Formats: sequence, structure tokens, C-alpha cells
Amino acid sequence: MGAAIIVLTGLADDSLALKLVQGGAQDFVAKVDVTGNNLTRAILYAIERERLEQKFRKLNEELEQRIKERTAELESTNKELEAFSYSVSHDLRGPLTTLHGFADLLLEKYGAELGKARNYLHKIKSSCDANGIADRRSTEASES
Repeated sequence: MGAAIIVLTGLADDSLALKLVQGGAQDFVAKVDVTGNNLTRAILYAIERERLEQKFRKLNEELEQRIKERTAELESTNKELEAFSYSVSHDLRGPLTTLHGFADLLLEKYGAELGKARNYLHKIKSSCDANGIADRRSTEASES
């Protein structure tokens, strides 16, 4: 436990008392106000304030440690989610490319006969294009 500091002075100056308390003293007692009860009260209050300040510091340190641990857990979870997202995206690339290709074939071979179904095939292609499938197909074709 730290030391409880009580300033005992001959000056009854409130601004001085405030400066001393801000500087770390737990209490300020002017000699003119000293009685057995006042001094005992000042000592007891100073000891209790010091005890509470230490408890506060300890709780603050524990909270900071918990925040660090929680942050590490969240960072780890975010990395796992990023890996999962990449995996799902990669796993869907093949089926979406196939859908895009079949939609192209159906439109090329049977486009005139499909009527309203042509709109559905265009929506399938648009959805695949929105996921970058057409870009990947053109990149893969130019690389081979």
C-alpha cells in the first residue's frame, strides 16, 4: 500500500489546499482546525482514499489487460472470417463460371426461341458478371 499523505500547515489557504491535493496529497489540515477528531478523521479518510485509489489502479490495469486479450481474440476471429470468406468465394467461382458459360451457350444457340426465358439467362449472366466471373474468364482465356 502507498503512503497516505496529509498536509498539516499553519496556513488556512483553500487555493494552496487544492494545489496540494492535486499534487497527490489525500487531505489538507490547517493547524487552526486541528482537533483530535479532525486529525483522526483526516488520517482515516486519507488512508481510505489511498486504498480506493490503489484498488482503482488495479481494476484499471485488469481492464486494460482484458481489452488487450479481447482485441487479440477479435483479430484472430477476423482473420478466420477472412480466410473463410476467401474460401467460399474461391469455391463458388467454378460453379458460377459454369452457369455463366451455359447461359452463354443457351443464348447463342436458342436465344431466338427462348422468349421471356432469355431475360432470366441475362440475369444469370449479370449476377455472375457482378461477382467478377466474366472478368476471370476473359483473363484466363488471354493467359492460355
